Amino acid sequence: MAITARELAEALGVSTATVSIALNGKKGISEEKRKMILDAAEQHGIRRDARRSVSSKLINLVVYKKHGKVYGDTAFFSSLMDGIASQIADSGYRLQLSYFYASQDPEEQWRSILSSGTAGLIILATEMLEEDFPVFANSPIPVVMLDADLRNASYDCVTINNIQGVGLAVNYLLDNGHRRLGYLCSSVTIPNFNERRLGYKIAIDTSPYRNECTSMEIPVGSTPETAYEDMTRFLDNNKEELPTAFFADNDIIANSCIRALKQHGYRLPDDISIVGFDNTSSNALISPALTSINVPKVYMGRYAVETLISRLEQNEETPTARHSINTTLVTRDSVKKIG
Repeated sequence: MAITARELAEALGVSTATVSIALNGKKGISEEKRKMILDAAEQHGIRRDARRSVSSKLINLVVYKKHGKVYGDTAFFSSLMDGIASQIADSGYRLQLSYFYASQDPEEQWRSILSSGTAGLIILATEMLEEDFPVFANSPIPVVMLDADLRNASYDCVTINNIQGVGLAVNYLLDNGHRRLGYLCSSVTIPNFNERRLGYKIAIDTSPYRNECTSMEIPVGSTPETAYEDMTRFLDNNKEELPTAFFADNDIIANSCIRALKQHGYRLPDDISIVGFDNTSSNALISPALTSINVPKVYMGRYAVETLISRLEQNEETPTARHSINTTLVTRDSVKKIG
């Protein structure tokens, strides 16, 4: 009677991932070990036409949690997950969700993920830094990094074109006459925010209005509560004249700071304009409705799955690639034209 790939792995004293590699003709193990597994598979009745269906129809979405200060139950991640889940279902694969905690034993977690028999991984790497990458190096199965631009990674990456998006936001404020600009930046470090900081600087430095511009930077927390508290604290103690317009690292920060500004008597957008980033669904419901940079979140999730499946099903090795998804500006009521 035929046994499963998991049972075969247990019998041979190897991981399910190693069995999957051998059965699907992938690189990553020695030819001696591959022959041992294939011979045992034939002996135990695992047919070649069944091998792929045993292990390769499972895709594991791994959420990397370094501190939990950015990833959470938000509209952004909900839309990203919707795109992933729908594309996996449409492609005839199955989805498994796992969490990888930076505070726990990385090797043990990695072994657990590989032992599930998954064909490939999508790692939601929003909170991941370059220093966190080595644990995933030399993975025996294909990996796609999603929502983090890890430039030294040897895997496919699907990321936001943050520099392009921030450029749209800053140029829109400048085109509306604003020269005293402010940056509501997250005090929590992630690759997306690092790129947005760079994009903000590039946008001002390359603008024809650069010699007329001044800029104020206000670091705030990345959650609704901490962003509001930090902005409130700043406004309580600030003696300087505020900018006429702010760019915020994301919509959570923008909306939280709008709340603090209103409570300190500022009228938006009459006194202060603001542009967010992500274009989450609640932006049209607040007052003023928030102008924001739209990230095609569902598309990003679907594209990450397409990228992984393409690598799983191709018959030859191809170079990995960085896929940078462009953004668009959605204008609403939170920016006033001046001058």
